[in-house]
Amino acid sequence: MMHYFPRGQPVDLRLWIEILFDAIGVASVGLALRGLALESSGAVGYIILGIAAVAFAARRWLPLTSVTATAALSLAAAAVGQNSIWMWLLTQACLVTVGMWRRRRTALVACVTVGSGMYISAIWADGQLPLAPYSLLTMAWTACMAVTGIAIRLHHDYIWSLHERALALEHDQARDLRQKVIEERIRIARDLHDAVAHNVTVISVHAGSAERQLDRDPARARASLVEIRDAARSIITEIEEVLRILRDDQSPLLTSLPRLAELEGLVQTYRELGLDLVTEIQHLPEDIPETVDLAIYRLVQEGLTNAHRHGSGTATLKVWSTPDELFVEIVNPVGQSPSPHTTGWGLIGMRERMASVDGTLLLATKNGSYTVRAEIPLARVTRRDRP
Repeated sequence: MMHYFPRGQPVDLRLWIEILFDAIGVASVGLALRGLALESSGAVGYIILGIAAVAFAARRWLPLTSVTATAALSLAAAAVGQNSIWMWLLTQACLVTVGMWRRRRTALVACVTVGSGMYISAIWADGQLPLAPYSLLTMAWTACMAVTGIAIRLHHDYIWSLHERALALEHDQARDLRQKVIEERIRIARDLHDAVAHNVTVISVHAGSAERQLDRDPARARASLVEIRDAARSIITEIEEVLRILRDDQSPLLTSLPRLAELEGLVQTYRELGLDLVTEIQHLPEDIPETVDLAIYRLVQEGLTNAHRHGSGTATLKVWSTPDELFVEIVNPVGQSPSPHTTGWGLIGMRERMASVDGTLLLATKNGSYTVRAEIPLARVTRRDRP
C-alpha cells in the first residue's frame, strides 16, 4: 500500500481509492437507471437517483453532507418501493470517504447514524426481523466500511509521518556533514598555522642574525643559514603531511605529527632563538591519547612563540600531571609589543585544540605577566578514544 513518486514523495493512497469509488459510483448509477427503466418508475425515482449521484460526486469536498444525503435518499427510495441496493452502495462509499478524510470521532458518529438508518430500513421497508441475518449484516457491513476508511486514514498518516521523519533525518545528516566539513576546514587551518608559525619565527630570527654576522663572523652567519634551511624543510615536511592526510582518507591522522616526546627539542629551539626559558617538565604517562599528545605540543609551541614575540625575553614552562588530569602553564613578562590577547589566530587555535580534548584554557595578564594555563581531563578523553 506504500507507493512513491519518482522524486520520493509518497502517493496519497486515498486518491486512488476515490478513483475506484468513482468507477463504482458510475456503474451503480448506470445499473440503477437500467432498473428504473425496466420498472417503468416515475419521475420521483429519477429525481432521487439524480440527487444521490450529485451528492456522491461531491463526497470528496463534503463527505458528511454526501453520506447523510445518500443515506436519506436510500431510505426514500426504499419508501417509494424502488430497489435501493445501488443507492446503498453509494452510501457505503461515502461512509468510507468520511473515514478517510475526517476525524475518527466524526467517522464513528457517521457509522452509527448510517448503520441505524440502514437497520431501521431493513426492518421497516424490507420486512426483516430485528435479529434476522440480513438486518444484522447491514449494520456489520456499515461498520466495516467505516473501519476501512479509518484504517486507510491511519495508514496514510503513518506513511506521511515516516516520510517527514526521513526528510528530517536527511536534513540532519546534511547539517552534520556541513558541520564536519567546517570543523575539518578549521582543523586544517589550525594545523597549517601551527606548522608554519613557529618555523617562520625561527627563519625570521636567524635571517636577522645572518644579516648582522655576514661580514663580521661568516661562520655564525653560515650556522644561521643552516637553521633557516632546516626550518624551511620542517615547514615543507609538515605541510606535506597535512596534504597527505587530505589526499588519502586511509592514512593515519597523527602518524608523523609532533608529540610530547619531542618537547625538549622544541624547548631547545626557543632557547637558541634567544628566549631565556626555565622548564619544569615531569615524567608524563605513556598512555596519553594521541589527540591530547598533539594538542599539548601545539599549545606549548604557540605559547612559547607568543612569549618570544610579545614578551621581554624570559618565560617559564611547567608541564605536570595527576592520575586524572594533565596541566600546562606558560608564564612570561609582558613586553612592549601588543598583547597576544587581541591579535592573531594562534589563541583561537589554542582554544579550539583544548575544546577538542574537553580541556579548559585560561589566558590572563596579571602583575605584568601573561599566563597560559591548560587543564585536560585524561581519564575522560582516554575513555572516549577507546574503541
